[in-house]
Formats: sequence, structure tokens, C-alpha cells
Amino acid sequence: MSAVGSALSAAVIHMVWEGAIVGWLLWIGLSLLRRRSPEIRYLLSCAALICMAGVFLSTFTGVYTLHRATVTAATATYQPPAAEVAGIPHAMLPIWIAPETSSLQWLNTVQFWALPVWCAGVLVCSFRLIAGGSKVRALARTGKDPDDLIRGMCAAVMEKIGLKRDVRLVMCESEEGVSMFGWLRP
Repeated sequence: MSAVGSALSAAVIHMVWEGAIVGWLLWIGLSLLRRRSPEIRYLLSCAALICMAGVFLSTFTGVYTLHRATVTAATATYQPPAAEVAGIPHAMLPIWIAPETSSLQWLNTVQFWALPVWCAGVLVCSFRLIAGGSKVRALARTGKDPDDLIRGMCAAVMEKIGLKRDVRLVMCESEEGVSMFGWLRP
């Protein structure tokens, strides 16, 4: 596996626990802000997403730098590693420097399959999103305009929640219940 692929799969593996920590902190923050406005909670959630992306990129960069350093160091004489290299604690260094040892062979197997499995999951979720979008378009095409009673109820709800922009209402015979669709805004 190339240095980029190896660093990417290592970052995906590390994202499991890093994302869990960010999600746990978000859960605490949302619990503390449950009585605050939705905009503040939304901003906190967006900040958590940005933090997850930043953590992923910093892990990828650190592991990639470490892989490049070990390739360069393979041609040089051996120097004992520093207490911390590229943000990886001393206890984790044997995993990245000498992964061929028998006690860490399982990590090579997991790291080898992490990237393909992650890519397959992204594809499956993308196909699901595309299928859902095509279903919504079909419902919007075949739907009918609602009667005035439903329009009045929707206008009352829109006024109560402070929604000022126009909303397209469609009645579908094939679906039960109320649904709301939107790309950037529902």
C-alpha cells in the first residue's frame, strides 16, 4: 500500500475514536444548550463537523509525515524515536514504525481493509441518497395541490415558527403522514 493509502486508512481507523470523542462533546454541549435557540445548537453542531474534518486531516497529515520519515530513515542509520513524533504518543510508535511484529499483525489486516470498506460504505450511502432524491422528485411530480384547509393550517404553523419564505405544498396519495424535504433548508 502506498504512503498516502496507508495514511488514509490509518486516519479512517483513528477517526472512529476521534469522532466518538467529538460526538460525546457535542452531546454534552447540546444537553447544556437544550433551552437555547436552535441557531446556537445548529452552530455548535456545524462546529463539531468542522472539528471532525480538522481532526481527520491532522491525523492524516501526521501519519503521512511519519510514513515519509520512516521511509527516509530506512536509508539512514537508526536513531531511537523521540518521545512524540508527529503527534503520536511514544506508546503508539511501535505500531507505525514496526507493524510487521507478530503481536501487531491484526492491525495491518484491519488497516488494509479499512479504506476499501469505508469507500464501499460511502458508495452505498451515496446511492441511498440518490434513490431518496429521485423518490422525492417523483412524489413532487405526481402530487396534487392541497385544498385551502391544509394551506391555512400550514400558514398558521409557518407564522408560529417565524418562517417567512414560500413553501411548496404537495399532497401525495401514496404516502401517509407529513413529510418535509429540502436540500440546504427543509
